[in-house]
Amino acid sequence: MMSDMCGTEVRSNTTQTFHNACRNYTSLLSILIKSRQHNDLLHSLSLKKRKMRYLIYVLMILAACGQKEKVKTNPIVGKWEYERIERYSGEAINLQDSLFKALHTAQTGLCFSFSKDNVFKVTQKKPGGTEEFIAEQPYELPDSTKILCLKNTSKSDDNFSIIDLSDSILKINVFYSKEAYMVFRKEL
Repeated sequence: MMSDMCGTEVRSNTTQTFHNACRNYTSLLSILIKSRQHNDLLHSLSLKKRKMRYLIYVLMILAACGQKEKVKTNPIVGKWEYERIERYSGEAINLQDSLFKALHTAQTGLCFSFSKDNVFKVTQKKPGGTEEFIAEQPYELPDSTKILCLKNTSKSDDNFSIIDLSDSILKINVFYSKEAYMVFRKEL
C-alpha cells in the first residue's frame, strides 16, 4: 500500500508541479503578451510622436512663411522728413541762390506721413519741437507704378512722380518740375 500510496503521492506531486508549472507558464505568457502589447503601444506612441513632430515642423514652416507675407508692407508707409532738393542732372543745388535758399528754408521741417490705411498727412516741425498740421487726405500708390496719387474731392487728383523709394529714402517730385525733386528721409 505504501507503494500505491507513494505512487499516488508521487503522481499527485508531479501533477501538482505540472499544474504549478502550467500556471507559471500562463502567468509568464500573460506577462509576455502584456509586455508585447506594451511594446506595441510604446512603438505606436513613438510613431505618433514622430508624426506629431513632423506636423509641428510643417506648421512652424507654414506659419513663418505666412508671417513674412503679413510683415510685407508698402515701403511708403511711415513718416518722412524733408532733407534736401536734388537736380535730375546730378548737379548740386546752389543754396547761395536766393530762390533755392528760400525754397529749401521753407521746406525744412516738412514731414509727409503715409498710413497703412491710405491716409496722407503733412506737418511742419517748428523750432521748439512742436509740429503744425498742414493737410490730410487719402492717397493711392499702385504697386506697379511710381506715381503717388493724392485723392481730392473738389478738384482733380494730384499725381506726383516718385523718383526713388527705399526703406529709408523717398525722392518725389511735388513741384511738377523738370529740373529738381525733393528728398525725404524716413524717421525711425
